[in-house]
Amino acid sequence: MEQPSVSTIKIIRWIARILSILIITFHLVSFMGDRSSADLTSLDIIKLILWGIVLLGLAISWRYEIFGAIAIIGTSVIQQIINPVLMTMWFFWIVYFVGIFFLICGMDKRKRKGTMTAKENVRRNSLRRIRIMLKIQHYFPLCIGFVGLILSTGCSPVYAQDITCDSSAQFYWFNAGGGASAVQGGLGVSPGVSFSYQLGNNLFSVRHVYNVEFQIHVFGESSIPEAVWDVGALYGRIAKAPYGFASISGGISIVGEVRPYKERTLLTAGIPFETQLFWTPLPSFGIGIYGFANLNKEKSFVGALLCIQIGKLR
Repeated sequence: MEQPSVSTIKIIRWIARILSILIITFHLVSFMGDRSSADLTSLDIIKLILWGIVLLGLAISWRYEIFGAIAIIGTSVIQQIINPVLMTMWFFWIVYFVGIFFLICGMDKRKRKGTMTAKENVRRNSLRRIRIMLKIQHYFPLCIGFVGLILSTGCSPVYAQDITCDSSAQFYWFNAGGGASAVQGGLGVSPGVSFSYQLGNNLFSVRHVYNVEFQIHVFGESSIPEAVWDVGALYGRIAKAPYGFASISGGISIVGEVRPYKERTLLTAGIPFETQLFWTPLPSFGIGIYGFANLNKEKSFVGALLCIQIGKLR
């Protein structure tokens, strides 16, 4: 696979670093200038801790890019689930993509180191083979007899290798992201996660999508938003290209409807659908669009998420 050029990675790395400095500085100034004496609820404290982890991840990414990026992206996904309104704020998406940029740079650095290590191993293995060949010369008659025994029993090592090559058709990945949805004519914001396992052209997936009613408070008036979510298991088919793939799936799901001022969540069955369209520039990282829909008797919905993808992609 052709690697991104060093200059491109260097540009991405410095864009991420400059943005991380601006984000950290902005939050530190905001915290020092906030003189509010209002009591904090438990949820407010959790939100502050999550933002602290994000800022720590931005600082750590200067030295440990992959570790810091995982902290940034993972915490951002948790924030989306706790407070979906964040997805309507452009500032939140900047933080999200800074984490993605650091992740791309870190994985590229690791792959380049792995390539250098592989070259050193090739040299060592070549010298080892030469020494082994010199030893084999002393045991040539025994080697001939061993090969004849293998051929006579029909247990060819080459044939055994061909059988195990089928395992390369197995892949798996995790998607996480946020986007928008339409729930019976109304608009909503939607975080979501999914896990997929590919076996040949077959695709098995589980997913969770949470859709929250989108509200704009003009004069400070607010109400508890309605929400609908699903947890589903799906089966579909996938078509792959060298640097991406497309898939479509359907299955069964449980759908939950959260109504304001109700003591319990209303549950029903649904038929979920999904489509995945992803670009995979690296063997273990991708980015793309996750489309979703659910048909049910209570509140059907449809939407799309902008997702990052991590796993064994090729």
